[in-house]
Amino acid sequence: MLTKWKLSQKTGQFKSKRIKNMILENPTERKETWETIFVFLAIVAILSSFFHYAIVNLYPSRIYIGGLMWCPAIAAIITLKLKKRAISSLIWNWGNWKHIRLSYFVPALYGIITYLLIWIFGLGKLANEEAIKEKL
Repeated sequence: MLTKWKLSQKTGQFKSKRIKNMILENPTERKETWETIFVFLAIVAILSSFFHYAIVNLYPSRIYIGGLMWCPAIAAIITLKLKKRAISSLIWNWGNWKHIRLSYFVPALYGIITYLLIWIFGLGKLANEEAIKEKL
């Protein structure tokens, strides 16, 4: 099992010798890792291209978005099968709570800032209540 990747503040070197040896001094594993990444990206591009085509050219396009969201997961499983690795070799943990919170709040913050700037500079306005009532 890999230990966490931590760099020393003073030297900028990896604290764990195991990680340092594995990453920096093992070119065959590094090459295999990059090959796996490129295989995964190629599979994602191929799979998602079908859904992108469907979203742009077929009606209704909403039904294809779900398939597009599944493309990375399907590509990961296909990549594991091509590389003859077990699914259990993936790290299945929740991760650092700091990053989980940031991944939730940062996109919302982007949206809030964007809408505020649009409304402040008069590039857009809130929905017209009369038009909404007419459609109901």
